[in-house]
Amino acid sequence: MPNRAVPKSKKNDLIDEVNSLIRNDDRNAFAIKKIKFEAEKLKKINTADAFTILGMVACLEQDIEAMHSHHKNALRYSDEDWCRLQYAVSASNTGDLQTAYDQAFIVHEKNPENKGALDMIIAALGIIGDEDKFRIFTEKWKQQTGKDHPTTVFPEDDDTHLSKLFQVCEEIISTRPDLVSPLDPKLVNAVDKLVEGVD
Repeated sequence: MPNRAVPKSKKNDLIDEVNSLIRNDDRNAFAIKKIKFEAEKLKKINTADAFTILGMVACLEQDIEAMHSHHKNALRYSDEDWCRLQYAVSASNTGDLQTAYDQAFIVHEKNPENKGALDMIIAALGIIGDEDKFRIFTEKWKQQTGKDHPTTVFPEDDDTHLSKLFQVCEEIISTRPDLVSPLDPKLVNAVDKLVEGVD
């Protein structure tokens, strides 16, 4: 299959269009159909880019099976970091944090300096709850950037980070309730007793 260099503007325009729809949670059927049509045409120029864009669209549509299928097809044609990281982003956005971690980790292994991969690993681990790995990777982040990772910093007068974390958790709970473990009633009672009477 052809895999020639894609005119940057076409690929980037389609990516910008999909990202705009995702950012605005816009499922405009006409816009989605147009992007899919253009992505199919893009297959003749760069198959991996086309499948990656189709995976992003499937993520927007919350079509989990199609999302995985398109991104896996993209990786059959190219092992570029951006294809793999976009798969990680789509997986994360549909609540599949293990796949997000796995794909980002592959990029990190190849290119430890890739901050996008490291950021994705930390974000996934923070919700998966693997504290040991979380500590390892947040320390790597600090070594590379000289700063704490945003998921570990909650400024006193700025709860933006905490609000974003709650939003991500709520989205995952609504899209993947199977990932949520029921609370232990003993733990709930213990917390209630500790919090009772506290201002």
